[in-house]
Amino acid sequence: MKYKTLRDVPLRNYQRLQNKKDHNNYDIMSILFGYKTTEINKAKQKDIDLLILHLKDQLEKDNELTNILEIDGIEYGFIPNLDDISYGENTDITNYVSDWSTMHKAMAVMYRPIIMRKKDRYIIEDYEGSDKYSEIMKDAPLDVVLGCLVFFLQFNERIVELYPELFATIGEKRGFDTSGGFGTKWGRYSELHTLSQGDIRRFKEISKLGLFQCLTYLAYEKDKMMEEQRQFKKIKKNGR
Repeated sequence: MKYKTLRDVPLRNYQRLQNKKDHNNYDIMSILFGYKTTEINKAKQKDIDLLILHLKDQLEKDNELTNILEIDGIEYGFIPNLDDISYGENTDITNYVSDWSTMHKAMAVMYRPIIMRKKDRYIIEDYEGSDKYSEIMKDAPLDVVLGCLVFFLQFNERIVELYPELFATIGEKRGFDTSGGFGTKWGRYSELHTLSQGDIRRFKEISKLGLFQCLTYLAYEKDKMMEEQRQFKKIKKNGR
C-alpha cells in the first residue's frame, strides 16, 4: 500500500469520519484515506495495521503551525499576529473550533488569501465572515488544521490567564457573566451589549475592534460592578 500522512488527508475526510459513529479500520481506510473497497480487500492486514498505528501517532503528536497554506494555487496566510486579532475573529474561531463539523469555518477565519507578500512576511484579506472561504478550507490538510488548532487554543489559554475576571476556569466558554444561566444563555450577546452600551447598531462596529481592547473594557466593567455591589452590601450592613 502507498504511504500516507496527515498532509494527504483533507479536513473534509476527517469531518466525515467524525460524523460516523463507532467507525472501524475499514472506515478509516475508505473515508479518511480514500481507498477503494477493492484496494482494501487486496491489502495485507499487517500493512493496514501499520497505517492505522502511524495515523494514531500522527494525531497524538504536536503538529507545528503552518503560516502559509496553498489550496488550488492560491496562498492563504494564517493571521499574522494573534495579538492583533479582532474581537469578532476571536469569538468566531472560539465558537467554531468546539465542533469538528464547523472546523472548516474556523479555518476560514484563521486563514485568508494573501494580498501582499515579501519573503516570510505577508498581509491577508480583511475578515468578512467565515462563509467566504469555508468550503475551500474543507480541502485543508489535516496536519495543518491540527497545528493551527493547538496554536490558537494555546493563545486562548493565555487570554484566560490575562483576564481572570472574565473566565471561571481554563477551558470554560467565555462570557461576560459565566456565573449563572444568564451568561450561559446569552454569552457573546451579553458582551456585545456591554461593549456597545446597549446600542445594537454598533454590534458590527464593535466586532472589528481589537480583542485585547474589548476584553480590557469588559474586565473593567466586571470589576466595577463587583466593587459597586460590595459597597452596596457594606452600606446595607451598616444600616445607612
